[in-house]
Amino acid sequence: MLGHVTLQLIFAAIMFAFTAIPGFASIKVTNRVRGSGTNKSSLPLSLLSCFTGGVFLATCFLDLIPHATENFETFKQNSSWKSTFPLAELLMCIGFFAVYALEEIMDVVFSNRNSKNNEYVTSSELIPKYQTPDEVALNAIYGAGVARRDQQGNSQQTRKNKEGSVFRAMVLVIVMSFHSILEGFALGVQTNYSDAISLFISLILHKGIESFSVGLQIARAGTDRKHLVITTIFIYALMTPIGSIAAVSIWNLNFNNVVKGGVIVVLECLAIGTFIYATFLEIIAVERANEHSNFWQMVVAGIGLTLIALFQVGEAYMQASL
Repeated sequence: MLGHVTLQLIFAAIMFAFTAIPGFASIKVTNRVRGSGTNKSSLPLSLLSCFTGGVFLATCFLDLIPHATENFETFKQNSSWKSTFPLAELLMCIGFFAVYALEEIMDVVFSNRNSKNNEYVTSSELIPKYQTPDEVALNAIYGAGVARRDQQGNSQQTRKNKEGSVFRAMVLVIVMSFHSILEGFALGVQTNYSDAISLFISLILHKGIESFSVGLQIARAGTDRKHLVITTIFIYALMTPIGSIAAVSIWNLNFNNVVKGGVIVVLECLAIGTFIYATFLEIIAVERANEHSNFWQMVVAGIGLTLIALFQVGEAYMQASL
């Protein structure tokens, strides 16, 4: 039978492949859908994004929260803590508002930068080289300056929306990366051979779906920044192996188990709060606000949730049969 360290290294290599390949595949899917060059191309991307929302929703409430609650109860038993205060839930709320505050701060930063960059307009910029019918009408009524300012305002809003999309995608990547490190950590501390195999199988199944979903969000936000997209997915794919290897290293150190458990609980609960924010405010709410059918968006999100729920049922069945 393989040693603990050797087994974890093999797991890490396989986990990287099962995470990276679906992530890179999402770039191809996004480019192919966008390649049609029509407004209808946004519908499949919107539905895929809703599928992502369903996956993350199920991951949060069927996997992360139960796992964090279990770890918190274990920590309370090991530390002889008798308080009934819902500390785990409070930490989740702190994680939620931490990302909320960060996004609002970044939004202010982007707004100030755009206003400074567009404070001065040269005389040549007041005369557009090509005028749309709307601009022609504005010129006829109010003059070229108003039409140009209207065009400039639309350009600024588009640029701001694009920067916001990139930022939201990066927030999602950070959240999912942190979650992946914790998953890798959970795998790395498994010393029982059968338990490690069971957890590994369940991880590679749902990591593929998660990776595709994360890659989709990154690709949608930064399709004109291919190097950034590829690098981000590559780094994300490394997170679970890094967590697994880090867990093996920490497990072999002389470290207080109670303190170790407390640190894991705090980090995991904060990550869940950021996960909830990304799921509801960055994915589901954004897609519901667009022009596509909310009914079909709900159906596709439900499919994503059902898929993860089935994986959870399969994982529970495998653990019960061991």
